[in-house]
Amino acid sequence: MAEPPNLTAREVQQVLAEILSHGEDITWDLLLQNQRDILKSKVEEIFNRQFGTSETSRIPDYVWTLRKYTNGQSLSALFFVVIVNGVTDLKKAENSRSWSIHPVFRCRRCVADTDGGMSSSRDCCVMYVDQSGIFEDWDTYLKRTALSPGVMVTCDRGVYKLIDGQVELKTYLITEKMYTRNACFITSESLKAASELPGVHRLYSASSSRYILQVNEVEHIRASDKVLYLLLRRVDGEKVDTPSARLLSESLVLFTHSVNNFRLASEMVNKATYRTSLSSYVQNTFKKISEEAKAMESSTQGRLDLIRSVNEVPTKKELEKLLKTSGVGGHISGEPKLPAEPSKVPPNLLQIRSININGQDIQLADYGEAIIANISSAESFEDLITSMAEHWKPDMCKLVLRMTQTFVESTKKEFWLKYHLPTESVLYQIIRQTLKLHASLDHKEVSEALPDILRSVRCYFASRSPLCPPEFLKKCPKCVGYYNEGTRQVTESDV
Repeated sequence: MAEPPNLTAREVQQVLAEILSHGEDITWDLLLQNQRDILKSKVEEIFNRQFGTSETSRIPDYVWTLRKYTNGQSLSALFFVVIVNGVTDLKKAENSRSWSIHPVFRCRRCVADTDGGMSSSRDCCVMYVDQSGIFEDWDTYLKRTALSPGVMVTCDRGVYKLIDGQVELKTYLITEKMYTRNACFITSESLKAASELPGVHRLYSASSSRYILQVNEVEHIRASDKVLYLLLRRVDGEKVDTPSARLLSESLVLFTHSVNNFRLASEMVNKATYRTSLSSYVQNTFKKISEEAKAMESSTQGRLDLIRSVNEVPTKKELEKLLKTSGVGGHISGEPKLPAEPSKVPPNLLQIRSININGQDIQLADYGEAIIANISSAESFEDLITSMAEHWKPDMCKLVLRMTQTFVESTKKEFWLKYHLPTESVLYQIIRQTLKLHASLDHKEVSEALPDILRSVRCYFASRSPLCPPEFLKKCPKCVGYYNEGTRQVTESDV
């Protein structure tokens, strides 16, 4: 089967917009102050040896410095600019099949009002980061970016928007600068040639990053194992150079903002539905966030900032190691192994509605509708409850589920935190706090400490919020919004 031709600049942005846009809403990815490695992993999915772009990127450093405006946490969003060389006609640039693609992050600075919530930042100051530096606004970025000269084809101000299913694009003429950074980007030609580049051998070891599966084996990583390659060089239904589901699952962090993507990767591999599966998964996540955001905010006028928190629930194999290390549960012999074959379970399907422990059935429905309705990653949630079922006693599992129900239904609404917290993130933190404070898992002890555990979880999320109470926001002299100077510290009164 012949390889498809290069996509046009417009087609590239169409593919990306179908994943990264959500109606009229502005989306942001939240990273906590201890999650910089996830941002680094995202950038490494673009700058790597498989694409011939292995230059060390400064983007994570630049993005991380802007946390001062978002309470010490990071609120950013990835978009791409496409540069077309050798064309002066702005309209013709969109149809060019010879281009280079560059990642840019927009970073939130101001919010439209002082309620500390998710009101739109569309007319507020936004900062931009690319490989060449930090830019205080969109116009400054266009004037000073060190991208190579040509016609830039991109979304307006870094926000993807679909109109009748078609991406809205803007074109800008980028003139030559005294300093041009052109050593590190992906071109249509280099992406096409990437399939011919030798793969990279990687040894997983116990000393690997916590965000990389930890097993003692060697992987051979090819360009076709990378999500950008599949999106821009393959069409749905085309099964050529079948990627590894386990490696693709790592690569997907670029778009899913999750470290656990094996089911999604498996569906993409099994069905060869690279674009539609990924788009459907991400859109489903933003839909849940949007529904909760509208319920939180009394007046949105149809426009919201949607904040997507990272899914840091580790894989089930790593959860087993956590429980083993904590000295609870059954014995696990040796290092956990990665799945040998792709999963056949759809990524958004919650197939477990009850767990059985020593003959006792625990029905999730007994713990309220909110627990199930608030799940973003069925895979992570099922990993958590099945791990509990394998290692904990029935009464302890029930107690943890009851704490999760209390938090999801009421605790979160009792303080000023206003961003989406999926059930699996809440459950994971409750498990971690329980093990941290009561490692013996004595039922009586944990039962008596239930309010303290919930308070610890509240403090965890509140201290890591990117949002500030109104009294810490100042009017911005440049826009209609308000901003945080970065001096605010979370206190117990906030939680």
